[in-house]
Amino acid sequence: MAVAVLGVVATGVTLSEDNTAADAFYHATGVIGLRMFGIVLGAAGLSSVIDASYTSISFITTQKTAPKLRAGLTVTFIVACATAYLALNQAPQAMLIFAGAFNGFILPIGFAVVMWITVCRPATSTRSG
Repeated sequence: MAVAVLGVVATGVTLSEDNTAADAFYHATGVIGLRMFGIVLGAAGLSSVIDASYTSISFITTQKTAPKLRAGLTVTFIVACATAYLALNQAPQAMLIFAGAFNGFILPIGFAVVMWITVCRPATSTRSG
């Protein structure tokens, strides 16, 4: 996509600051390109939501969990997140920033716990004889 934007800018077009990628597609292919960009961006967002929900559910279930139950939990998770989004009346960007900040706190703590367990665990050998 960067090459496409570069090609559009090289022709002398000035892109808008609020939605640069969509504007590049608009200038390159007109309204049809803008609509196709919206469809592709929407599909990417939808697949990301489904994938993130499935991944979250896979962390709290085991391999013995029935696939039908896992699918139901995934749908429930998507609905719960959508409800939280509507109840908080926040833009998706604000929620993504919060999630990123939350991960910024959780990941170092999790890494520290793993390192502490590694250091404190007694050395064991699996070699015999």
